[in-house]
Amino acid sequence: MKMKKGFRQMVDEAKSRIKTLSLEESKARLGKDDVVFVDLRDVRELEREGMIPGAFHCPRGMLEFWIDPDSPYHKDVFASGKSFIFIGCASWGCAPWIYVLARRKWLPELDSNQQPPG
Repeated sequence: MKMKKGFRQMVDEAKSRIKTLSLEESKARLGKDDVVFVDLRDVRELEREGMIPGAFHCPRGMLEFWIDPDSPYHKDVFASGKSFIFIGCASWGCAPWIYVLARRKWLPELDSNQQPPG
């Protein structure tokens, strides 16, 4: 049976609706009070590669639980009203997922970036 929508189409649609920042744009936002860098990498990657100072670590598999205000696992950082820059995952892997979270009104702004500044 042919799928109605394949992953490439879903990724393309999502990428057209979110903003991917360049490394320079990300660096310019680093340290601003109204921005939270959310590092979605696995803990083993953080141990191996390090983490951006001040970034909030959220394992990718926990984001939907931590971001949902009705979840018992909700983290206050996601209710701060700040802009979020998601780092540590390729845009083809995160774009559809970030778009869905934003459509559920869990994200105030749609920013993603596939590599941390540094």
